[in-house]
Amino acid sequence: MTSSIAAVRSDRPSSEVAPYTETDWTDGQDSSRTPYVRSKTLAEQAAWERARAAGAEDRLATINPGAIIGPALNSDHSYSLQVIQRLLSGMPAAPRLGFTFVDVRDVADLHIRALTDPAGGGQRFIATDRFLWMADVAAILRQRLGDAAKSVPTRTAPNVLIRAMAIVDSGVRPVVSDLGKQSWFSSEKARSTLGWTTRPVEDSIEDCARSLL
Repeated sequence: MTSSIAAVRSDRPSSEVAPYTETDWTDGQDSSRTPYVRSKTLAEQAAWERARAAGAEDRLATINPGAIIGPALNSDHSYSLQVIQRLLSGMPAAPRLGFTFVDVRDVADLHIRALTDPAGGGQRFIATDRFLWMADVAAILRQRLGDAAKSVPTRTAPNVLIRAMAIVDSGVRPVVSDLGKQSWFSSEKARSTLGWTTRPVEDSIEDCARSLL
């Protein structure tokens, strides 16, 4: 089952030395969370409850990916791809937002590993690579794409400006609470249990951008 790291962000603070792991759960009943976060949490919990009720918990594995990027299949772009798209489209400045990225091809690979390796049964697996601020992503785009990235912003927008934009732009509203915040996630379980690896995030960003262009 494809879940999300949205279902892993518990109320405890994370850090580089104490990242979120598969033992952490978001509170799906917390009304202060966005509908997306709550739905991902409640859906995964329901899947585990159903598997346990059927005595088949070892037949289920869930994958909890971060912000998925990489080559786009079609023009129906996910929110994660819209992050790259907005930078390419020439927003005036990058908001102080960050994401823990992962390549769609690596997520697919982890699904296959969890599905076919007996060690995956009954387990959750976080699928993440590196955390990057949007300003970091913008710098990679400019470095990798050259003239094709001439509209990518070079400045970072003050948080107060993004909050003001959220008043009129519904697409910005859900991210306001994450301005300036970083969360840490560990994908060590997937790497050590299933031998999962990830490609360089710089390559994922470039491949994503070129497919969007």
